[in-house]
Amino acid sequence: MTNSPRPGFIALRFVFIGLLLLVGWGALQPSAGPALLPYQDKFIHAGAYAVLYVAGALAYGGRLVSWPLHLSLLTYGAVIEWLQSRTGYRYAEWADMAANAVGLGLGNLAIMLLERFRRR
Repeated sequence: MTNSPRPGFIALRFVFIGLLLLVGWGALQPSAGPALLPYQDKFIHAGAYAVLYVAGALAYGGRLVSWPLHLSLLTYGAVIEWLQSRTGYRYAEWADMAANAVGLGLGNLAIMLLERFRRR
């Protein structure tokens, strides 16, 4: 008997990888102009990383508080910030990393709520 993932997990993994690529691509594009709302950039960071966390958790088993997933996505965010600092038209910000971490917490909360709903 093999320990291969179910077909649904495989599709979710492709979605997760696609989201990683989309976030990375978007983060390295030139800025679209001035923000329309205060802290708009930080909300985008938090939202993107919440979605990444949910997609990653669902793709890899849906465990609550997956520290490897947390650390991997935080590292991914740090690499993106470093790459932004090398572009000449973007820059790295510690506040972006903090917003990423908040998004990961929100994503974990969403997984927790999904799990509670699924048990009912």
